[in-house]
Amino acid sequence: MGVAEAKGLRPTWGRPHGQTRSILLNALGSHGTFGSIVIGRTREKVLRAEVIHGNNAKRPCRAKGSNAVRVLLNGVSRSTCKPGGNAPSSAACRR
Repeated sequence: MGVAEAKGLRPTWGRPHGQTRSILLNALGSHGTFGSIVIGRTREKVLRAEVIHGNNAKRPCRAKGSNAVRVLLNGVSRSTCKPGGNAPSSAACRR
């Protein structure tokens, strides 16, 4: 969760589902990055992640395994959009 916190993704625990648990990611602002990380319930091993880089993303980015998930999260930039802002895209927040 340390990398997710450093990127401003506000990680929180989701409900258990079968043999897995999720960490939900949700940055502030309407165009912030969001998604989830799925881990095993017993060994707490990172299994996979899906991250969407804001509301104007073309498609989700997916990774399998702890190293690939770490690389994916390290590629996330902090959102510059303000909560409640009405910018049409994440690029418009940077102006």
